[in-house]
This record gives sequence, C-alpha cells and structure tokens, in this order.
Amino acid sequence: MGSRSINFVIDIGFIYRRIVLKHFIVIKILLVGVLMAGNFNIFPIPQKIDIAEGYFKLEKQLNIYLRNTSRDENIGLEILEETLRNVGVKEVNYVGFNDSPEILIIIDNTNNKKLNIGNVEFAFSSKMLGEGYFINVEPDRIIVLSKTQRGLYYSLLTLSQIIGQFKDKIICCRIEDFPDFPWRANSDDISRGQVSTIENFKKIIRQLSFMKYNKYMLYIEDVFTFKNFPDIGQGRGVLTPDEVDELETYAKRYFIDIVPIFQTLGHYENILTQEKYVHYAEYPGAASIKISSKKAHNFVFKLLDEVTDAFDSEYFHMGADESWDVGLGESKEYIDKVGLERAYGEYYTKVYKYLKNRGKKVLMYGDVLIHHPEIFKYLPEDIIIVDWNYSLIDRYYSLDVLNENNRKYIVCAGLYNWVNPVPNFYFAWLNISNYFRQAHRKGAMGAIVSSWGDYGAPNLREQNYLGYYYGAQIMWNEKEAKFFKVNRQFANHFLGIYNYDNEFNHLILFLSQIPQLSNFLYTWSYPFYESEPDLYLKSEILKTISEISTQIIDSLKKECALNEDYIEYLKMGCDFAEYSIKKMRVSIGVDNILRIAVGGKKPDAELIKSVLNDIDEAVSCLQKVKDKFVSLWIKNNRRDNLNLVTNLFDRQKAYMEYAKDELKSGELNIRREIESKWITGDTTRIKDPQSEIIFLKEFYVENFDNVERVDLQIMANTYGEAFINFKKVATVFATKSLSLKVENMRVWWNDVKRHIKRGNNTIVIKAKSYKPEFPSSVNVFIRVKYTNGKEKVILSDETWKCTDDLIKEIKDIDNVETMHNVTIYREYPWRISPPIFDYGFPSMIEF
Repeated sequence: MGSRSINFVIDIGFIYRRIVLKHFIVIKILLVGVLMAGNFNIFPIPQKIDIAEGYFKLEKQLNIYLRNTSRDENIGLEILEETLRNVGVKEVNYVGFNDSPEILIIIDNTNNKKLNIGNVEFAFSSKMLGEGYFINVEPDRIIVLSKTQRGLYYSLLTLSQIIGQFKDKIICCRIEDFPDFPWRANSDDISRGQVSTIENFKKIIRQLSFMKYNKYMLYIEDVFTFKNFPDIGQGRGVLTPDEVDELETYAKRYFIDIVPIFQTLGHYENILTQEKYVHYAEYPGAASIKISSKKAHNFVFKLLDEVTDAFDSEYFHMGADESWDVGLGESKEYIDKVGLERAYGEYYTKVYKYLKNRGKKVLMYGDVLIHHPEIFKYLPEDIIIVDWNYSLIDRYYSLDVLNENNRKYIVCAGLYNWVNPVPNFYFAWLNISNYFRQAHRKGAMGAIVSSWGDYGAPNLREQNYLGYYYGAQIMWNEKEAKFFKVNRQFANHFLGIYNYDNEFNHLILFLSQIPQLSNFLYTWSYPFYESEPDLYLKSEILKTISEISTQIIDSLKKECALNEDYIEYLKMGCDFAEYSIKKMRVSIGVDNILRIAVGGKKPDAELIKSVLNDIDEAVSCLQKVKDKFVSLWIKNNRRDNLNLVTNLFDRQKAYMEYAKDELKSGELNIRREIESKWITGDTTRIKDPQSEIIFLKEFYVENFDNVERVDLQIMANTYGEAFINFKKVATVFATKSLSLKVENMRVWWNDVKRHIKRGNNTIVIKAKSYKPEFPSSVNVFIRVKYTNGKEKVILSDETWKCTDDLIKEIKDIDNVETMHNVTIYREYPWRISPPIFDYGFPSMIEF
C-alpha cells in the first residue's frame, strides 16, 4: 500500500538535546514503573493471575494425565516435555486419572461452562470458550483446562514459561486467560523483494505461534506459481502449491492459519507491465485491471482458481486497496455511465461471489470504501473489511464509518519498517497500541500487524520480531501493554537477555531515531543535489546515535542466549547509518567545492584531496555494508530479487566514482540535477492537457564515422513511444509503484546508434497522460559519444515542437512548421538524478 509515508519537520537540535542528552535519565526514571507486578514473567501477560500460598515442587519423575488430547494432536505437549527436561525432570509418564498424576491436562468438550475437576471449580466465560484456558497450581498438583486444542496449546505455552522461570519450585496460583481479539494476525509482504526460504517461513510461523498469534497472512501479488500462466512471477522467488501445502501442514501443528492476500483489482503492476498482460490494464502502466472488461475479470478468476486451490484456509483476502487508477483509462466511459461507487461495488461483489462459491469467507482492504462510503450499499454484509491505517493520530475516524455502516472489520497497523534500515519501533508502538486499543473498544473482530517491503524490501524481515511482540501483547491483553514492559519481555523471552532491561530500552529508542535522520529514500538517492542546510548537523547527530546504539549492541551480544542473530540484524541499521554519515560528508564536501567553483575561484587542493579521501571511505564502507547485507539476506531468503537491491548499492558506488573522476580531472563538472526538462503542450494551443501529444526535435550528427554510441533515455507521463527517423525504438509506460521491478521500468535507456544516420536526424515522442494530475509530457536525454571522448547532448527543452493533432502514422508528420513550441512542465513531483551512462546507469526517478 502506497500512502505509508509520514512527513515530519525535524528540529535537529531538539532531537539532539532531548534524545541524546536526556533519554538515559528519563528512561531510568520510567523503568522503575515497568517492573512486573508479582513474580511472573509470562508473555503475552495473561488476563488474570491470582497468587496463592505455597509452591508446587517438581520432582525428577512426573506423572501427567491427559483427557481429550494427545501428543499427536497438540504440539504444546512436546514443548512442555522439552521444558521439563531443561529444568531437570528425568522421566515423564502419562497415566490415568486415578494414578495420582501431578499434572492434569484436560480438554472439556462438553457444553458445560461450569466444571469441577478434582474438587476445584472452574467457570468458563463466553470469552474463554474459543481460545481461553485455566491453569491452577496447587502444592500437590497442577490442573490445566481448556475447551479447545488451541486454547490448550496456549495454556501449555504459558505453563512452559512458568516452569522455565521458576524451575522446580513453582508459585501456587490460578490463571484465567483469553485473548481480547479472536483474530490476531501478522501480514507479510513477500511480493516486493524478500521471499523467505521454507525454513525461515517455518521459523516465523513458530515464533508467531509462541506469541499466540493465530493467523499468518502472505501478501502475494505475483509470487505464486501459476500452472496456466507460468511466465507470471518468473525469477521472482515464487511459492509453489507444494510449498504452500508444506507450510500449511507445519502451521496447523502450531495452530496458525495461513491466509493468502491476493490482489483482485489494484497492485497488479508486476503482472500488467508484462507485455502479454498489458491489455488487461486500465491503461498501459496502470496498476489496476480494466474494471469494465469481462476478459480482464475472467483473467483474475483464472488466477484465483489456482490460488484458492492452493490454500486451505476458510478465509481469503481479496486485497483491493489503492486502486486509484480505476476509470482513468478504458473504463472511463463505463464509470461515467454507472458511477464510480456502483462500478466498484458491483466488481467487488462479483469477486466476493466467486470466492464465496469456492467456500471462502472474504476479506478486503477498506481504504477505497472509506474514501467512497457510498460503495457500502452495494456490498454483501458478510465481507470482512480490513481497515489499514498507519497514521500516528489520536483518533481513527474510519472506525466510526465502519460502525455506522454495520460492518465486521479487522484493523491493520504497521511496523514502520518500510523504507527504513531498522524499524522505527517507537512509531510502530504508537500506531499499533493506539489504533488497536480504539478498535477493541469499538468492536473490531481482530487486528493485523503489517510488514511491508517497498522498493525491493531492503528492510530485512528478521528485524520485525520486536514489532510482532507489540502487536501480540495488545491483541491478547491490551490493558497490560506498556512500551518499556514489552521491550523487556522481548529481551527476556526472545533474546534470553536478563538484567539488562534498561540497556535494551535505550537501544530501541536510539535505533528508532535512525529512520528519522536517514532512511532508504536517502540511502539510495543521488548524493550531489544541492545540500540541505542542516545536513552537517544531521550527520553529527546520526553519528552520535549510531555510535551509542553500536556500543549497546556490542554489550548485549555477550548476554544474548537466544536468537543471537537478531542483534546482528538490528546492527544493520547502524551499518546503513554509517554509510549515510559518510555519504553526507561527501555531499557537503562536493557542495563546498562546487560553490567555490561557481563563484569563479579555484577550490583549494587540500579541500579536493580531503573530499577524495572521504569518497574512498564512503565506497569502502558501502562495500562492507553491501557484503553484510547480502550475507544476511541469503541466510533467510531466496536469492531471487536480491539483484534489485544490490543494483542500488552498485549505483551508489557509481555515483561516488563519477564524482571522484570529475574531481581528479579538474573539470569539476559534477551535475546537480538532470539537465533535460519535462516538456508538455502549450495549454493555450492544445485542447486537453491529458490528450495524446506528439513531440518532435530535429538534430544534426556530425563526424558520424567517429560516433561510438548514441544513448537515448526517455521518461513519460504516463505513456510514451519514441521514434528515431520515424522508426519506433522504445515504449515506456510504467508508473509510480512500490515495486522496484516496476520503478526500474520508468526510465528507458539504450544505445540507439544503429537508428541514427549521418547528418540530419529526427526524434519523435508520442505521449499520453492517463493521470489527471499530470499533463501529457516527456523528458528526453540524448548523448552522442565520439571515439575521442567528446560528447554532444540533445535535451528536451523549449526548442522542441509539439502538436495534439491526431496523426495515424508518425511517418505522416510532414510539416514541422505547423507544430507549436512546447511548454516546460515544472511541477513534476519527484527528483531525477542525472544519467551517468559511462558508469552503467541511466537517471533514476527518486523514490
């Protein structure tokens, strides 16, 4: 989902004073209040614990009685046995009720809510019937009781934690526990980069299960093996039906239901940019399918045939978020006729009926519905709405809209990991805790903690587990959820770190500042735009935060007894920060040199030498970060899509090498921005800014025999075709996306020398915009490179001509004089780096 960014104006000095200087003092004061009441350290914290007098003493031999369950039915018994062995129990025997068992583990499958087990009374509330349980610890026995296998599993997890904590002397107590939300899920974006290995998927499933999640939702898009469409997802790390079967079998043992999220309207760009499937798009480059086309509908249903067959879950999430391009292309006439809300509603219902006929309970994202609440009247009442909102606000008004329309809904908060080298854990906590608490009060049936992997997923998934803990506690028992407390429990239970609670809380707060100062939008950007005025101060604060975080990480490594690699994944955030610091230093140095040169002075040789040294340090750091990143990626993920991210590393290195060569040459011709302009039609001369416009430029190539290559680079809003000497050489139509695969298609670049002739040449671009916020426009950069190293550039600028007259064939353009001058389009919203063709890279439209 695209609208995930939150813009903040950062007072750097304020951050430095408040974060760097005061946090240690503030945290030490606050941590006094997060020490757990009583002696229990259970995660998630149960709803009710009553402590009684006395202790249960574990002996070396233990007798357990089972009723209506077995080791084959409940893996919780294996976990309990392992825990008992770890605390010194040598022998576990399963005995009858009358054989004096020390532990009674019972599933009551009657309809009775009140029970008497061994003269102990138990009363199940309605909230406890599905997943609730009792644990009753007495001096001579322990009774574990639930109504379901899943509830029993959770009780055994809790009992295992208690035994692990107290070893052979367990405090007598009575625990009554159940979840606040019946639906507790994590959604995992595997469509934009990282696709876990099977073993890593299984690790995620286990860990979610230990946190008492009951749903794992895979966001798929195109990463599935389609028998009838084998070219979809090719080379993208696709899941096969057999792999899905293996994961589902494994997940069921841990009482996790794997729910697919498969798009049915928008976010189809990975598929629709494939030539074979473009005709199903709303327009070329659209992320949404053509809502008015029955052929497009049938294409979606054929995909759904295979996905629904592969997944056993009774639930199916049909996606349907952010389909903002519906009606902007070929469906416009249909939308104008029936209305946007009706068109949406009827299409959603069609997909719903298809899934319903295949035995599925249907979920869908609700953002389009919240923007267009009239759609609700067209929707079946039993569609479950997934209301995602990643804003940090005091009130989530969408909940009111859903309640007013009498809808069942699940809420979806975010981990704040997207485009961040390490998650902003504190922002994630604010979003998850505030949103889920409001949703619980207002009647939501469940909640989802979402992980997203925008732009190739360089944010390594293994960093997410702390964020999963946040969601787990709030979804199970929100009244006990406190930020510092959950951090401490994560350190204890996930990392095996004890007695270092303050240090871990310090670390999480410091790490959360790194994305505020440098995220991947900066990491991958061109370094030589004009420097921000506070870049030096930002770099110094980032350096302080990174150094403190690294020191804490190095200290905690020695204390980590479980999941030791998690600390190394967190440190990746500091590693990226280190490169950003060095990059900032280079940017500042180059900026100083260029400012001096523009003023007509010659930069000091020592300054140039210093910047060259800074570049070498940045490149060296970048290589180390890349090497470590690759090793951590392949440790848990398939290699597929890794090249998308390593290409970003390589581009950064090329930027640095380009600057170094320019400084060494003495030319100092380091470009600030791309020189070519966005051009569009003169609004006083064309009928419609979004209509098809023909752009034309004549140019002369001299010394043709000495031409080494001719680089052509084009970008278009939103569709463009390029012709050289009236022969088609390129098509560009990809539009803004969160998919790095698609983002890379937004800039077309190639050597077109074979299309160039001696002397006069003509380039024609045919462009059309399908987005109302953009006029039909193009940006063109031509570089003629000669064998002697000299260059000639032809740029899109005011000298180009254009017309919006309909021309069937480009070759029919026979009178340039009838065309009028173009207008410069200055409102293009994204920065564009200059091309560095000789280093292997065209321009990049910044994320």
